[in-house]
Amino acid sequence: MLDVGCGGELLADLLRIWSDALLFDFDPVAVGVEVDAARHADDARIQIVQSSVEKVDSAPALQGVEIDLAICHLDLALRSDPVRGSTAVLSRLSPGGLLSIVGLATAVSAFGDDPYGEIKADSVLYGLVSRA
Repeated sequence: MLDVGCGGELLADLLRIWSDALLFDFDPVAVGVEVDAARHADDARIQIVQSSVEKVDSAPALQGVEIDLAICHLDLALRSDPVRGSTAVLSRLSPGGLLSIVGLATAVSAFGDDPYGEIKADSVLYGLVSRA
């Protein structure tokens, strides 16, 4: 499983159900990586990588790994290139793998200078994509 942004812990919760699964958390923000690493220090099934999502298709941590489920929830506004990032994640999915995307359509920046600040949005975008 791949969690882009590490924020919501949805996939970490699924590890309780899928005991043989591995989770890769990608986050470009150092403080997010630090918080996530501390939160999951005792779970070897979770690997935390500080990197932009645009580089996920070439990440050494994912070489030879098939991703069956990826989520990109509320991180589109933080990406330098949302299309490139989503394409990179799709390229890592195994056949039949799923990518869930939830984003915000905003008239102004949702996060300002604080990526963990209050979210203000005009509308919410949802998408679910499967790789053939």
